[in-house]
Amino acid sequence: MARPRKTTPDGVPATDASRGASRAFARRSAGDRGALTHDVIAADLDTFRQAGGTIEVLGTTLSWRKKAV
Repeated sequence: MARPRKTTPDGVPATDASRGASRAFARRSAGDRGALTHDVIAADLDTFRQAGGTIEVLGTTLSWRKKAV
């Protein structure tokens, strides 16, 4: 079951901008989205990093620690 969308105090559904989502990372309509390719992902990561975003690695799994026999 989907969660109901949040509304503003005047009862109008909140937009991505009013919820504080960055315009660069806001959802795009299906018509605006192209195929998800290496170039698109690289461009999105570049935009993310230019906006000051960092990717944090919290740890590794046990499978990465095992040595090949």
